[in-house]
Amino acid sequence: LNQSVERYHVCLGGTLAITADGYALPCPLLRNYIVADVKEVRLKRVLRKRRLKEFWRMTKDKIEPCSNCPFKYICHDCRALEYQATGDIEGLEYCIIDL
Repeated sequence: LNQSVERYHVCLGGTLAITADGYALPCPLLRNYIVADVKEVRLKRVLRKRRLKEFWRMTKDKIEPCSNCPFKYICHDCRALEYQATGDIEGLEYCIIDL
């Protein structure tokens, strides 16, 4: 097991998207979660933003009911799809295990 999946989100970890109008996002599909405006904040500072790091560190241990699932580190998790389906960034609508 790759130890980074225990520390970082399998999809969001290390991801930074920049929109055409200069907004930094934790994911290209999470348009409601603006981290910073790169026209006003240097990219180096954007990468240090707590808000961005919170997305990177949103592991399955912090998402219910995934936290107790024995398969939590081997399934894929798209927070953008879950947010669109539930309106909650920590929501769970799509689960292959059907918890």
